[in-house]
Amino acid sequence: AGSALRAWQNVEAALAQAKNTASFAGPMRSNLVAMLDHIGLPQRLGIHSAAELCGERSDLVHFTSALRNPVFHRGENFSGTPSMLEQASLRWQVENCLAEEAALLTGALWIPLGPKVSQALRHLVDRGVIDDAQVIDGLPHPSGANAERVSVFLGRKDPAAASAKTDASAILEARNRAVAKISGAHLKPVVHREMPIQQEVRIERPARVPAAEHSKISQQAESLLAQQL
Repeated sequence: AGSALRAWQNVEAALAQAKNTASFAGPMRSNLVAMLDHIGLPQRLGIHSAAELCGERSDLVHFTSALRNPVFHRGENFSGTPSMLEQASLRWQVENCLAEEAALLTGALWIPLGPKVSQALRHLVDRGVIDDAQVIDGLPHPSGANAERVSVFLGRKDPAAASAKTDASAILEARNRAVAKISGAHLKPVVHREMPIQQEVRIERPARVPAAEHSKISQQAESLLAQQL
């Protein structure tokens, strides 16, 4: 974000670049790309690999969370237990914040990662916010903690050699459903609409910026970004 601001891009563009850089970064991104390629998403979108969604074709993807705001449970990062749909404040985020995004992304495919997020999207399907054909669920979360589940999903590990906790048969059934849904899902054209922001701060480049002042201006720009966040 700081690099974008120092290049005289506005705050909205800086936030977009920061989000694209951070979303599923590191090893998680490799796992996610492999699973999306495995189920045939690139062919459905007319691209070579899902890796392009994190680069030159980032215009085709919207990374988000079932819960928009950070959540802590008993002082620890919320891991999905108890169910977000059983907690009034968390269910409110699903039914309002996530539903708001869904309303702006008509015709998009929704690919939840892990069973907890699948439950949230199924809740929106039941409420008529998203069509069932748009939800491609069954993918394990791409985190390192799910390495065995991801390996079974990708066919890299013999299901018979997987631990009982992994439940290989359920993973394979989910994978087959995802493949079938991707190949048969009817995608409507996506109408791109920007998510509304409360305030936009634009930083215009002065005609001349003395070298001694450049660092000060960059610091002010980053301060504006922090206020916007």
